Amino acid sequence: GRSSAIITVSKALKDALMELGIDRERMTVLPNGVDLNQFYPCDMCESPIDGNPSELNLISVGNLVPAKGHHFVVEALRRMSNARLLIVGEGPYESELRRLARSLGVDDRVRISPNVTQEVLRGYYCAADVLILASEREGMPNVVLESIACGTPVVATAVGGIPEVLSDTRIGLMIPRPSAEAIAEAIAALMQEKSDATLIRKYAERFDWSSTVDGQLKIFETVIEEG
Repeated sequence: GRSSAIITVSKALKDALMELGIDRERMTVLPNGVDLNQFYPCDMCESPIDGNPSELNLISVGNLVPAKGHHFVVEALRRMSNARLLIVGEGPYESELRRLARSLGVDDRVRISPNVTQEVLRGYYCAADVLILASEREGMPNVVLESIACGTPVVATAVGGIPEVLSDTRIGLMIPRPSAEAIAEAIAALMQEKSDATLIRKYAERFDWSSTVDGQLKIFETVIEEG
């Protein structure tokens, strides 16, 4: 049977479904939200990053699988002598990432952490200078929303719904496809933007979960009334 309503997390996904013949009128874009009470800028959060002002602290969060592109960020460290990388995630690609870091001579600047609680993750975001999401594909990634809610700018691949979030270069920069060179260049350019944590947080507030929940309730009400 035909569904009465379809919710997509991004305009990109809605457009893809339209190409498959799904009726535009039945689809509503409701992006993923972020818990603004859980993710927020903080100076005293727990973190493994010591915040050395002479170093660039990078974070990459996601399952340790090739499609997440962590390896591109590891490779980018060779182009940034003052950068350190914290990878947060678990998965089958961990040993390969460690081997890659050793082979490139950057293993002393790469740390891999298993998944952590949201409270600890908040501290990681806040202590980082940039979140990098070098994925080959995404929907509307929570990690980007969580990072900007903490006031931390983002470098991400322009896939899925990411262009719908990173519409301001002070919030983050996009690369057309993941590569070590593109990541290093985007990080350098982002640092020139002199991003402000307060501005980034303010921008993130438009992705509060409450607006998404309100949108869902309106759809349910409409479907019931038309039922």
